[in-house]
Amino acid sequence: MLKSSFIGELNLGDTAFYTYEVTDGERPTTVAFNYYNSIDYVWLVYLSNQITDPYFEWPLSSHELDAHIIKKYGSLQTAQQTIVEYKSIYDDYDITTLDTFNYYQQNNITTEYLTPVYGYDKEVTLNESRRNIQLIPDTFAEQIAYQLEQSLG
Repeated sequence: MLKSSFIGELNLGDTAFYTYEVTDGERPTTVAFNYYNSIDYVWLVYLSNQITDPYFEWPLSSHELDAHIIKKYGSLQTAQQTIVEYKSIYDDYDITTLDTFNYYQQNNITTEYLTPVYGYDKEVTLNESRRNIQLIPDTFAEQIAYQLEQSLG
């Protein structure tokens, strides 16, 4: 909500966000330093991506992701064998829960267009979807910091 209200009030004109791909293990402070030339702008990285929980809304490194999956499923092998939902073979966004899938089977409703999604694959896909972030152009960093200070002041 802060992004839409605060950033919307900024006079950035037609300036588009810059798309940045986070590499494996890259931290938000590294992105801030590399893009804005200061780790002091890490908050701007979070703000422009509506990140409120940097531990779980930021892409995990491969090691961190494996640890998260093991904690959640018990082991990588279990995650690779555990069906968590089904998706349509026609539309990746058409997700069917396990309960709905079971209901379909019990009531002889066709499920041939559904394919299983395993826990491991879901976690990897979710993590990868977080890699492309948006950054406010660096030319506006000081202006945004000033305007935020004024609005909080």
